Amino acid sequence: MDTGSGKTQVAMLRIQAELDRCAAEQRIWFLAPSVDLCIQQHDTLRQAMPAYKMRLLTGQDNVDKWSELRIWDAALNQARVVVSTHAVLADALRHGFVRLTSLALLIFDEAHHCIKKHPANIIMKNFYHELKATGANVPYILGLSASLVMSSNLSSVSKIEANLDSVSVTPRIQREDLMRHVFRPECRILRYGIDNVQDEPASKGLQALHRALIQHVSRSVAFAEPETSMRNEKGDVVQRTLKRFYELAMHIFVELGASAADFFIRETIVFLRTKSSSFQDLQLDLKDSIVDTLLAMFCNARIEQACQQEDVHFSKISAKVQCLLDYLLQNPGDEICGIVFVERRVVASVLSSLLNNHPAANGKLRCIPSVGGSSFSGRKFAITELVDCRPQKQALGTFRRGLANIIVATSVLEEGIDVQACNLVACFDVPANLKSYIQRRGRARHQHSRYGILLEVRADQSKVAKWKELEDELTALCQEEREQADVYRCIEAEDEAMDYVLRVESTGATLDADSTLQQLHHFCQRLLRDPYADPRPEFAFHEDENGLIRGSVTLPSSIPTHARYASSKRTWRTEKAAQKDAAFHAYLALFEAGLLNKHLLPICQEWNVNEGLEERAPPARLQIEILDPWDQATGEDWHKLEIQITPSDSLWFEHEPPIHVILNTHRQTSTPPTLKLYWDGQISFETRFGQSTPCRRPSLPTLRKMHSFTSELYRAPRSERHWQVDAELLTLFEPSKDESWSSDGVARPADQFCGKQLKTLLRVGTRDSAPYLFRQWAQHGGVVCKRLPKRRNFSIALQPKLGVEQVNTTATPSPAQQQRTETFALHDCTVDSVTVPWARVGLFMPDILQHIHDYTLVDELRAKLSCDVSLHNRDYIRSAVTAPSAQRSSNYQRLEFLGDCVLKYVTSCQLFNTHPNWPEGYLSQRRSLLICNATLACAAIRTGLGRYIICDPIDCRQWTLPSTTSTKHSRAVSSKTLADVVEALIGAAWLEAGTEAAIRCIGLFLPALPIPMLFHESTPTKGKCSGKRVQVEALIGHQFTNPDLLSQALTHPSYAHVSRTESYERLEYLGDAVLDMLVAEMLAAHIDKLTQGRMTQIKAALVNADLLGYFCFDLRFAGNHPAINTATGEVQETYERSLADYLAFHPDVASVHRDASARYYEFRRAAKQGLEHGVCHAWAELRQMGINKMFSDLVESILGAIFLDSGQEISACRPFAQRLGLYQYANRVIDKQVDVVAREALTESSHS
Repeated sequence: MDTGSGKTQVAMLRIQAELDRCAAEQRIWFLAPSVDLCIQQHDTLRQAMPAYKMRLLTGQDNVDKWSELRIWDAALNQARVVVSTHAVLADALRHGFVRLTSLALLIFDEAHHCIKKHPANIIMKNFYHELKATGANVPYILGLSASLVMSSNLSSVSKIEANLDSVSVTPRIQREDLMRHVFRPECRILRYGIDNVQDEPASKGLQALHRALIQHVSRSVAFAEPETSMRNEKGDVVQRTLKRFYELAMHIFVELGASAADFFIRETIVFLRTKSSSFQDLQLDLKDSIVDTLLAMFCNARIEQACQQEDVHFSKISAKVQCLLDYLLQNPGDEICGIVFVERRVVASVLSSLLNNHPAANGKLRCIPSVGGSSFSGRKFAITELVDCRPQKQALGTFRRGLANIIVATSVLEEGIDVQACNLVACFDVPANLKSYIQRRGRARHQHSRYGILLEVRADQSKVAKWKELEDELTALCQEEREQADVYRCIEAEDEAMDYVLRVESTGATLDADSTLQQLHHFCQRLLRDPYADPRPEFAFHEDENGLIRGSVTLPSSIPTHARYASSKRTWRTEKAAQKDAAFHAYLALFEAGLLNKHLLPICQEWNVNEGLEERAPPARLQIEILDPWDQATGEDWHKLEIQITPSDSLWFEHEPPIHVILNTHRQTSTPPTLKLYWDGQISFETRFGQSTPCRRPSLPTLRKMHSFTSELYRAPRSERHWQVDAELLTLFEPSKDESWSSDGVARPADQFCGKQLKTLLRVGTRDSAPYLFRQWAQHGGVVCKRLPKRRNFSIALQPKLGVEQVNTTATPSPAQQQRTETFALHDCTVDSVTVPWARVGLFMPDILQHIHDYTLVDELRAKLSCDVSLHNRDYIRSAVTAPSAQRSSNYQRLEFLGDCVLKYVTSCQLFNTHPNWPEGYLSQRRSLLICNATLACAAIRTGLGRYIICDPIDCRQWTLPSTTSTKHSRAVSSKTLADVVEALIGAAWLEAGTEAAIRCIGLFLPALPIPMLFHESTPTKGKCSGKRVQVEALIGHQFTNPDLLSQALTHPSYAHVSRTESYERLEYLGDAVLDMLVAEMLAAHIDKLTQGRMTQIKAALVNADLLGYFCFDLRFAGNHPAINTATGEVQETYERSLADYLAFHPDVASVHRDASARYYEFRRAAKQGLEHGVCHAWAELRQMGINKMFSDLVESILGAIFLDSGQEISACRPFAQRLGLYQYANRVIDKQVDVVAREALTESSHS
């Protein structure tokens, strides 16, 4: 495969597949030819598979000093993937520290190295082939290369295949598609002129170095005889060192120019002189006495001073360097990001400094040298290498981050180094062979990139042309002749007959093989899409020895495993026919799995039509028949209900005794609980009710007295416009036998009572005017009065408000009260005959009768539900059927919130259990249809629930006595109210008797949702006890009896096509409902002090994807990670791993995990501070963290997996929620009243 075409992606997918199936004690070994490439591939693999422990071994770790098996065992402990150079593994196998049988897969990156005596071939020849010959198990082999040859001899391809025990393959039919994503650079030959070195004067530094060498040789010859052998040996070392130094300086002079040669000489002498202080870890291949002699010679010859006379800006450069500069700066406006390849290590360092400082570059070039990791392995250096010994370990990272835009490198960066932004490659020295030519060209990954090779004018260009020819031959060899592609295209044009037919007899729907492919694509497109998973069916083809083709297809990961894979039933000449065959049998499997309807279409397309949801959706408001208890006469029998109204201790006058009144009705009423009525913010009354007892129909005179008494009570606290009581009343009051009642209905002038304490109401003007409460007599013949409370509903407590005066019930009003009183002249006032306590009964009459009315409806509804639902708590039922518009002390909102969670939970479980083949999209759509407001409203209408709903508010000022003319027979109710009441009743059943009662209630309203045995035991399976599974179980606090559920919960949809494990989507669907239920349980414990709005806000904050994503990364543990201290050999290192690290995903998604992890570490302190100590929920901090939704899905999928594994016991999920921190934060939000409102300001700040 070409460079940049995805070989590393292939390796990662192969590694993931092998990790899923191999034993936990086996590992995978990834081999690369250079340290830089090992580091790059290790980082890539670690980001793509964070759940698995990766180990990087290179010479930089001083592996050659690991001479004990315990050190190797410690270093490789729990490591599932090891990345190293070939030599590291070869040495470990040679000494028995690693056994080949412990490896499941062996990957050779840049596999063309597996020849001759290369360590890669040593591994295969001395260990793999010998082990295989004994019949023992050997690891799988995967070789990756863009150039299968190391030289111009194409026959070496077969030799590499034999060495690797493999067959070389390359994309064939899909090659053109692949090449659209591979950007080959524009190749150019860069000609440069010839420098006449003999005519040009050498640099002053080079001349001084030459003189020093001549002088030393002359002195050695002149004094050769008297010298001792030791002295001769020392002189020879000095002479050889000077000669190597001069030759290399001369090479730099020829290649780079005079300025570069002097720079090299000067820097070498400076490094040699300062090595003891600047490079304490540097070891020379010379003794200190030799170094001292050389420094003395350099000083005497004044070489360093001669070099300093040269231009520091490298103005004296060679024609070759000038050609390179012109090429690099060819397009001044372009951003440069490139690699310059050189042959010698020292040239890399000097050329890098030259390009950085040359005036023509004008600061546009930021160069850094890279000569490979072996420079830092502790070996001894010659003085000719000192100029390149500066730390270069981070050179490639510096280049990738853009801090340098040119990296000058030796062949160490030829292979595998991936820098996507690289748009320029220049070969300062001609590539040594075809492999180097191809590999260097492959470093230019950008779409518009250049590849230049510098050649001297008189050089032979035919060599480069030959490489291109050989490359074409190599490609043709791997493709089994390019002309064969035309043959394949001709064969594919054939139309092979196929007689497959899928027919449904009941509808006549028919599908043949020719139309199946389109229908299969349509089916896959209808599935809910994950942004990181391809929804299209994936086809593969396999050719047998006869050249016939068998096709196979893999459907998206949301399809159950048994219906997800299909193959053609026979072989075909063409891929087109094999594809049709596989598609037909895949569609047949979908039909047999129940994912298609009888019209051979996705089943979700028929739900709305078949169930009439589009037609039956009720209008926004409906006319619902009213059930009025007062209007339901039960023959001649009447019923009496005694009512006692007890005032509080604090009143206007002396203590009042309770008032007893009897209510007479045409039918039996319920005995409601005690009703508390609030006169104002301080004074309240308790109304208690006796049992409703039957009695004979009262006589006509008695009825008239009751009617008169009831009318008088009704009129007493009201003005004229409410006095008309002419119709037949349905509720009649009478005083208890123990009560005294005297009222002649006559109003008397107020001046008759002057100076007396009045216990009746006053009116100003006529008897028809509004009544007042007497407060006191005023001076100069007046009376101080106060209006009756203007309250619509006395059953709702008044909340004290700042600045609002509260009623003072003492005899002397306060100044604030006096401001609220009015003074009238005595002659304008009249005094009623009804006392204030009885007038108060008339004022409370609407609340009392409505209270009895409500609980009578509640008891009737409870009796109706009793055969199906064990719902006994009258207060729960009354709240459940009371709309907020009724303005009662409680309404259905809290219970509707709980019922919504319970209904979603039960429906999700039922659909999950009943339809094991349905993908998550089908389950979600079906659930939405079953529990939508339209469905629930229709259920309420069908069961007659609307008759029992309490919607009308109590208005004491507009209320009239129930009579034959005031009774309404229907009223308008919104469809949402009907749906809310259904959910509230479900919530009430759950709150009173648990999930089983809620299930029965759901079955009453939604008979279309079958409720068989809801919960099933998890089937224990014997899965692999991998280290990953053990770690996750310890992290989440649950040990799985069915490990397959855990594997599924950790499988992202993008990864599911790599292994046959189903993705987490179905579990996430179930876990979402479980999470809602856990939150509902927490909030239900505080239902009395939380409003429905507050509960909704808290739930929205707790189940928010940003918070769950944070919890996913914050749930982590620390473990021991073996590391080798090169000095002591001891094992010492710790590491952290989060729950998010165990998610298995496609390598393309690795960047999402990497970015999310980086943002977590960046913002976690602020988020943690906000969650643990903030007065507001950390919306902005969590939104800034911006963790991808896939990690909140992971949390929900694990909840679903635990729920299933425990036999669908929701209690088993609580420990995991506790470990996440969900319970702790919920308790803090409730106890500390944390503001969880998601305000617009926070949302806007989160995007900044």
